Amino acid sequence: MTTECLPHQARVTITTLHKLPASMGGVLVDEWSNKTPDEAHAILAGQDVIVTNQSDKDIQLAKLKVLNERPLITFDGL
Repeated sequence: MTTECLPHQARVTITTLHKLPASMGGVLVDEWSNKTPDEAHAILAGQDVIVTNQSDKDIQLAKLKVLNERPLITFDGL
């Protein structure tokens, strides 16, 4: 389940670089705000996502896989 939030409720601050318009921050929010952890993992695990340190990418992708499990386990016990 994905919960949408109003812009003033978002827990993120996006600062654009290299004279990009601030509206590009909205593009990022639109692109990622409704992705499930599994969808985000599938995108970020792609070969077209290039990183400096592959082991860091692997660690963060593993964390993303369990991101949705912890709240489910926590709330299941309530």
